[in-house]
Amino acid sequence: METTIRVEDRGLRHPFWWVGLIFFAACSAAAGLSGAGGAAVVLAGLALACGLGLAGRTTIELDAENLTVRSATGRHRIAWDEVERVETDGARLVLIGGGKQLPLSPAAWSGEDGLAARTFVEREIADRGLPTSFNPRASRMPFRGTRMS
Repeated sequence: METTIRVEDRGLRHPFWWVGLIFFAACSAAAGLSGAGGAAVVLAGLALACGLGLAGRTTIELDAENLTVRSATGRHRIAWDEVERVETDGARLVLIGGGKQLPLSPAAWSGEDGLAARTFVEREIADRGLPTSFNPRASRMPFRGTRMS
């Protein structure tokens, strides 16, 4: 495959951002009402940071060589040749190999290339004969060893 498929992940953002936004906004309001203006400003800044985390886009780029995820937290890449196995909880896939793990949420991939990207990933997993196993914790598995500079 010579071309690169780019797809946007529009799934519900990590719950941390939602909880942080609500918590810090409420604390900021309470601090402001109680007269602690300095604390209110700091807490409002933290609420803003959580809001930016929610607004951040995640883009996935797939080609025959690599799979790259660009998100608000950085860029992560794993080469298909490094992937040794796949773990899933039914909603999320985690590509694992060589001390690395890269989580994906194919069901949340949208846009006109979403279906093409899901089909491509399924075909790569099948063509490479990668063992797939069920792991109920797959949705909580973080990126590991895949950060790009």
